[in-house]
Amino acid sequence: MSKGVYLFETKTKGDIKEQQLCRQLGFDLQVMIYLIALDHWPAKELKERPIHGVRYNVIRRPLSGGAGSIRKHKPTKGNPTGETDEEYYARLGEVILEASETFFMRWKVEVTPQDVKKFRHEFLDNALEELCDWWHWVDSPAGRRDPFSDPIHYRLPYGIYNPLLEGGSSDLDEYLDTKSEIGLSRGNPLFGEL
Repeated sequence: MSKGVYLFETKTKGDIKEQQLCRQLGFDLQVMIYLIALDHWPAKELKERPIHGVRYNVIRRPLSGGAGSIRKHKPTKGNPTGETDEEYYARLGEVILEASETFFMRWKVEVTPQDVKKFRHEFLDNALEELCDWWHWVDSPAGRRDPFSDPIHYRLPYGIYNPLLEGGSSDLDEYLDTKSEIGLSRGNPLFGEL
């Protein structure tokens, strides 16, 4: 493989699902926009060394629950003052040192030019077109009076679970990424009477 450039990204997360996280990087909004911007950067070095992917560092937030999450010791009869901040953070440091592999992770995720093209074709270009349509509407006299008078605007009610907004994934996402139908079944068309 030829030499190339990797975007270096560091994130903190409370819950880390390695497989899901690495799979989603090839269609992650922030990462893909950075890669597109890098691809259009005028630097000569980037033209000679194409972008190959992402070097992704993840630091797990230590007090976000799960393994390694500890609480400060409260006062007891045997220790009426409880645990000081210094003692608490020293104990937390020991927990992190003992299980550093669960707190500090790094992956090299390959992203192909086809992945970038797919992201642009299936999301970014369309979203930018919608943004332009939105701006033309809100900048119009009618849009300035009542932005909700045009169907381009809508509001989600409370209580709606939207896996798109929650960062979830499903067998459908796998199908969209790989065209694999494992875990999916074809049902009868809805409203067959139509």
